[in-house]
Amino acid sequence: MTGELLEKAHQLSSQGKPFVLAVVVRREAPVSVQPGDKAIIEENGNMHGWIGGGCTRPVILHEARQALKAGRPRLVRVTPQAASQSQKGVSEHTMTCHSGGTLDVYIEPVLPCTQLIILGRSPVGRALARMGKALSYQVAVAAPGAEQQDFPEIDWFSQSHDLSELKTAAKSGVVICTQGEQDEEAIRQALSTQADYIALVASPKKAQSLLQELSRQGIESQQLKSIKAPAGLDIGADQPAEIAVSILAEFIQRLRSGQARTATETEQQQPLRDPVCEMVVDPAANPPTSTWQGKTFYFCCPGCKRAFDQQPAKYV
Repeated sequence: MTGELLEKAHQLSSQGKPFVLAVVVRREAPVSVQPGDKAIIEENGNMHGWIGGGCTRPVILHEARQALKAGRPRLVRVTPQAASQSQKGVSEHTMTCHSGGTLDVYIEPVLPCTQLIILGRSPVGRALARMGKALSYQVAVAAPGAEQQDFPEIDWFSQSHDLSELKTAAKSGVVICTQGEQDEEAIRQALSTQADYIALVASPKKAQSLLQELSRQGIESQQLKSIKAPAGLDIGADQPAEIAVSILAEFIQRLRSGQARTATETEQQQPLRDPVCEMVVDPAANPPTSTWQGKTFYFCCPGCKRAFDQQPAKYV
């Protein structure tokens, strides 16, 4: 099983897809899993491996989704009786199965590499490529008139601005540093990606002129507003390497601030529970549902749904 999971992890990583590795690190009988049992959970909820049955699976799926959104690992405990005081760093859930037992599962999100896409062969672009690799980013360069040896050790290179053959990663940034060489085409290509950050290296006056011209050519204003121009934080940068530092600092700030907001939101999000047995229910698994007083309730099985439908007020 471990070999199959390692192969699956390699496959997902090579495709740039995020996933979670869940490992049972502790158990108290009676539970059906053993320390070392593990599973890979994809972003869509598909699970490969084994970390427990019907009582634990929805809990682990819920926590896996939250870990992917927050980008941080977590320790999950499923136990019949919650501790009188919550332990820091432990997400605790009630074991609803009558058999009881406790298990601790370590959940680690595995996220794709951050991708930096550079359009242009300018000195700023070359500095960005060097620094991006130093940060262990996946670096792609599209630069008409350049040679690949101008950008040593990068991961992808093209002598045109066409990005249609480049797969954009989940976390990515595009920096347009063409500086007078096919600027408009480069901006169009940048807007065709799903990048989190798009920036234009240009003076404020030049940037305004370019964006106005693209607006006249029919590019939607909302798209043009997504471009950060001029690129980079205002740190008084003057030399190409300094400008590259200011751009990377802004890119990192954008990524981390968005991740921090997501983490706060997901930590506040509570799992759905069956109102009858209080078991965590995964809505993506199409469980039985009932609507009462305008609210939808989810159930782990048809039996709980029948009990609820007979006396809904009893369980709400």
